[in-house]
Amino acid sequence: MTIATLAIFVIIPILSIPNTIVGMLTDRKFYKLYVALFSIAMGLLAYNMLPIPEYDLSRYYLTMEDYSGNDFISNIQSIFTRLDSLSYLFMYVISLSGNVRLLQFVGVSVGYYLLLSVLLQLCKSRKYHWVLNLTFVCIFLSTFEFIHLYSGLRNYIAIGLFIMLLYKDMIKTSRLRSWMYFIPALFHSSLIIPAILICLLRRHLRFISMIFVTVISMLLPSLALVKAVLARLPTSPILESILDKLKWYDPNIQAMLSNDYFIFKFLTFVAILFVLYIVRDVRDKLSEKHLALRKFIYFMIPITLAMVVNTTFFDRYMTLLYFVAYLYYIYIYKLLTNRKRALTISVFTIIGLITLYRQYIYISLLSTHTQWLDFITSNIFSIW
Repeated sequence: MTIATLAIFVIIPILSIPNTIVGMLTDRKFYKLYVALFSIAMGLLAYNMLPIPEYDLSRYYLTMEDYSGNDFISNIQSIFTRLDSLSYLFMYVISLSGNVRLLQFVGVSVGYYLLLSVLLQLCKSRKYHWVLNLTFVCIFLSTFEFIHLYSGLRNYIAIGLFIMLLYKDMIKTSRLRSWMYFIPALFHSSLIIPAILICLLRRHLRFISMIFVTVISMLLPSLALVKAVLARLPTSPILESILDKLKWYDPNIQAMLSNDYFIFKFLTFVAILFVLYIVRDVRDKLSEKHLALRKFIYFMIPITLAMVVNTTFFDRYMTLLYFVAYLYYIYIYKLLTNRKRALTISVFTIIGLITLYRQYIYISLLSTHTQWLDFITSNIFSIW
């Protein structure tokens, strides 16, 4: 690592981003440190952005203010009666600092680090040329929705943890326990369904997996039925937390069809199906664990499609499906013909360019809520 990169990072981190990208691609020994510097730089950008009232982050601010006004026992009881207790424990710890904006700094930094470090580990393990790795990283960064990480935090952190486990288990083939897949669900409850599915696939229970996917795909479009069934179960704090969450996600078909973001996400879903169709013939060249990852992606398709009745659910599951499919694609890239490589790279590039444009629109909406000079010149000392 060069002294110049560290000096630029300390003074104005945003200017160090090009250097950190080059470093993470070319330095085999310290690339994770470059990933960390890049992630912290993005976290510092988020630190100087103020959320609009509609963002989940604004609600998290209120939650953290409540924690500051309550005693320790009350806070702990409130946290551990929630299904996604780890995320609220995370908020409680941050609230102890008295600086609520640390939440977005830490959350954005962690979100970027989890996903980007997995991507770089995969690229380097496959020993691709650095130019190809640069292409993969640029596509990833362009499709990584900074505003959605910033505005929601919990879902992206949960997805990052889940994908890190998937990579270690299904690609790196490390030995993991099935229960570990439920840790991300403690950050965001939407990861419960993928966690159950991957546990079934790890135990080669394909028939039960198919039944599970079928039942979920049939039930999810009818949230009213799900809520009616849950309401008849014996009451508990966690069940009440689930019912409280579901009341915010009633289907609204008219709003969905008029939402251009939903339309873009659905077209991205179709594009992923197209890519998976193109690369379908590599099955015979994969190991058993890699086939399990492929099955997970294929089983997640109907579940994601079932979420289409609700834009929030569909967005969350589409984000997970996209990143898992993209990592799978990078792994099998060597096995593709040149024609298929060019076609699939083009699809991902188009998705990235459209996503970048949409991110520009979202950031422009924050222009009245952000001090742009602070945004550009922020450094690690801005936090204190």
